[in-house]
Amino acid sequence: MSSKALLSWIALFALMAALGSATLIYYSTTTHSTLATDVNTAYHNHLSLEMYSKDKNAQWLDDIKSAPSHSLPLPLQQIYETQARLKSRFLANTVEQVDLPQSYQNAILQLPLIANAELETRTNQQLKILLITGLAFAVLTLFLGFYVWFMRTKHFSPLYRIVNTLRAQALNGAPLSVAPTNSDADVKRLTQAIHAATTSQSQKLASAAIIENYNRELKSITGSEPIVRHALEFIANEFNAPSVCLYANLEDDTLSLVKSHGVTPSHSIIASTIALCATNNEPQVQQEPLWLKEQEVEVKLQSRYCFPLAIGNHVVYVLLVGSAQALIDSQFEALEYLCKDLSLALAINENIEKQQKTESALSEQLELTHHIINAIPNPTYYRSTDGVFMGVNKSFLTLLDQFEVDVIGAKLDEIFDLGIASLFESKAHEIITTTQEQTYEVLLLDGQEQARELIVYEAPFFNENGAVAGIVGMYLDVSERNQLQRELIEAKDLAQNSAKAKSEFLANMSHEIRTPMNAIIGMSHLALATELNAKQHDYVSKIDTAAKQLLRLINDILDFSKIEAGKIELEYQAFSTEKLLDSVATIVSVKAQEKQLELVFDLDSQVPYCVIGDQFRISQVLINLAGNAVKFTETGEVVIRVALVNVEKGLAKIKFSVKDSGIGMNKRQQKNLFQSFSQADNSITRKYGGTGLGLTISQQLVKLMGGEIYVESEENVGSEFYFTLEMEVSDELSQAKMASTHLSELSATIIDDNRHALDVLSGMLTNFGMQVCSYLDPHKALNQFVLTQDLPDSYFRRLAYAEIRWY
Repeated sequence: MSSKALLSWIALFALMAALGSATLIYYSTTTHSTLATDVNTAYHNHLSLEMYSKDKNAQWLDDIKSAPSHSLPLPLQQIYETQARLKSRFLANTVEQVDLPQSYQNAILQLPLIANAELETRTNQQLKILLITGLAFAVLTLFLGFYVWFMRTKHFSPLYRIVNTLRAQALNGAPLSVAPTNSDADVKRLTQAIHAATTSQSQKLASAAIIENYNRELKSITGSEPIVRHALEFIANEFNAPSVCLYANLEDDTLSLVKSHGVTPSHSIIASTIALCATNNEPQVQQEPLWLKEQEVEVKLQSRYCFPLAIGNHVVYVLLVGSAQALIDSQFEALEYLCKDLSLALAINENIEKQQKTESALSEQLELTHHIINAIPNPTYYRSTDGVFMGVNKSFLTLLDQFEVDVIGAKLDEIFDLGIASLFESKAHEIITTTQEQTYEVLLLDGQEQARELIVYEAPFFNENGAVAGIVGMYLDVSERNQLQRELIEAKDLAQNSAKAKSEFLANMSHEIRTPMNAIIGMSHLALATELNAKQHDYVSKIDTAAKQLLRLINDILDFSKIEAGKIELEYQAFSTEKLLDSVATIVSVKAQEKQLELVFDLDSQVPYCVIGDQFRISQVLINLAGNAVKFTETGEVVIRVALVNVEKGLAKIKFSVKDSGIGMNKRQQKNLFQSFSQADNSITRKYGGTGLGLTISQQLVKLMGGEIYVESEENVGSEFYFTLEMEVSDELSQAKMASTHLSELSATIIDDNRHALDVLSGMLTNFGMQVCSYLDPHKALNQFVLTQDLPDSYFRRLAYAEIRWY
């Protein structure tokens, strides 16, 4: 509140006090006059009533009067009580009103009654107080009027002049200042205080203007380097600083110069100051003058100031300001504010740059992800847990013949029909509930209204909190594959039916053909037993040979057809492994002798003598393999080996192998080896003959007996076919084989030019208990006999396999 307003309020208050005192005085005098009139009227009425009662001698009037309680005649209280009882009786009894004259009745009705004398007394006292208060207000009004005149003349007039001076300076834009006055001491001190305050305020306003200008210019600058350059130039211009430098506080607590404006001081001079500023996170001031020289220009720095630029509690930069004159407090504070604004601007800009880089990287990643998803050849999509499509690839849009804007944001029932949409929703509910992937098939119509058989792969994806955020899925169109599969199944069924019909036909025809062939073979055999001339014998021999070959072919075809028709039945019975090899040797040895091949049988002594199996089929396989070995071997040997692999729980695992030194096969020929009606190549068929069914039949028979046949071959070196069967060991024929003891403790010498035959025969004789010496060269054996003069009990020289027997 201004002094003029204060004086106005005081004057108003004095005026109101004067009006109040006048009102109170008027009210007290008027009320007192009215009370005096009422009392006078009451007193005269009472005297009239006394006179009337004496004249009429009315007893009831005496009753209503009360005896005087005071020495004074007719006190005021007594008068009021008597008149009150008179009025009460008068109003209650209308009979008595007749006795009173009309003038008395009117006087009684108009009589002013007061409750009691105490009220009258209290009213008189209040009137006296009001009168005194009014007089007091009048005195106070005179005092306040004098005080206002005194204060305005003595004190407020100088203050008015000071205020008017400051107002004029503010309107003219001049610095605020008040010249000292010759007033009393209080006004002089007030003037000095106002002068100091206005000077300080002017400096702060100037600093605030500098900060405002800096912030206004800073708003239009982006980028860390432009912000730093502008800040250094602005500080240098506004604070008369020839040297302004910005240093970065690196991670290893070293300070590196980022940017400078003007003269740059030597690092050794200011290193300790800026290091202390960065360490303590507080401004540092050095008031010592410093001369700097750069490009023949000398500059004097009166003061140096270091300000930390911190982000949080970490000092990122240090600003060095070299001023040509010492800064006042307001300038120092302004520099502090500028440093805070600069650090904030750098922090914001750094965050903006990081955000822009992050957004750019995210945008690139999203773009890459979008390209990758579009590159997926199968329709791919991802939906939210509410079934709203969040993204799809081009294959998905192509499948449904839709645009991306129509699919993104749409729900399942807006893209598919209700049946398909409900299926997808139920599967999605299972995936979200179990958080497990789902694979199922669905049939839907594509955008061309064509039925598509799809395999749907769907899996949940999760947000950063581990909750299911949606479902990602992929369609695999298997329409063509399923159609091809159905066609293949139909073709397979047709081929199987055709093969079955063919097999049945071949089986029936083979039986029909075998009957006359057996007759031809029998008749030719009988004819050869008769006396025939050479020419006739030659004709019949050729008929017999051709008939037997044809019968073997028919037997192969019959076996193959039975295998394809699934009508092969195995007959398991006990048989001797030695007799098995005897039966094989009987058939194969003839061809081996014709080609002068060495046929070697190697029977492991650990092989059980009697096992349970299908002897006929095992011998058929071995004869087939051995026959092929003899057929494709021109020189050398054929080794048929039977070895024990292991015996476990009464089952003997026995390995059968046939090895030859024939033409062998390459890798390509081995791949086609077990196909029906095929051989290694066409040249072999032309040169060696055959139908190509032997190995196929052997392979199928081995599979039926629970084994698998394998081949190892090297071209021009030889081949080895082997298979392994598990057969139960039998004791049925074990008693038939008795160990030979009459040869024990005898010596024997074996001479053979075949290493395999030598090893086999040596092993056999050793099992008989004989002491065996073996030689590949007969001359070495003869020399040994001559030197030792010790002839063996027997000697063996293998001429042909038919001459060797088991003992």
